[in-house]
Amino acid sequence: MDFFDERAKPPLQGILWALLLAIFLILLYYYVLPATWHMIALLFLAFLPFLLAVFLAALLDPWVNFLERKTKLGRGLAVLLALFLALALAGGILVLLFFNLVLELQSLALTLPSQIKSLNQLFQEYLARWQAALLFHRWSPEFYSMGQYLWEGLLRGLQTSSSLLLQESAAFLTALPQCFITLIITLVATFFCSRDKEKLVASFLAGLKPLWRQKALELGNTLG
Repeated sequence: MDFFDERAKPPLQGILWALLLAIFLILLYYYVLPATWHMIALLFLAFLPFLLAVFLAALLDPWVNFLERKTKLGRGLAVLLALFLALALAGGILVLLFFNLVLELQSLALTLPSQIKSLNQLFQEYLARWQAALLFHRWSPEFYSMGQYLWEGLLRGLQTSSSLLLQESAAFLTALPQCFITLIITLVATFFCSRDKEKLVASFLAGLKPLWRQKALELGNTLG
């Protein structure tokens, strides 16, 4: 009896380990990975304004330097003026695009049902002529049914696409307040990043090893 027990232990242990591994993989796939990705997404959204601020500060830096040299303004005022000019330019373009988009969507929402109705009436006339031709030539009426089915499917597809387009537009409009808050945080962070560029760069370089510091300086000189 002990002999059979000793021989049964290794397979039983293997089954237990396989079950534990399967449970671990299930928990990892259905619980751990989704929670991890959700946490990464939240962290990315939290740091996104500051990443954008660093990028915008780098883009505005030539403007700021130019305004400092030509107007003899301080760094802070030059940054504010550069931000104002950039916002005025980008805001004007976005306003034009937004209003054109809204007008096009309104026109589409108003005219699409009548256009679909007109197309449906026109196709019904062609179907009637087709049916008469089929009856005259004594062809199978399945051709008529197939054409009508394809046309009805096309109409349903157009109506579904227009509904989805309107829903996406509504979702975009509801997301505008959050985008506005992100924009404000990004602009404030951009101001401080650009104004205190020298201090931030010095602090960043101080935390690097000498070899990496030299490479970072060479890269900065190359990029200008």
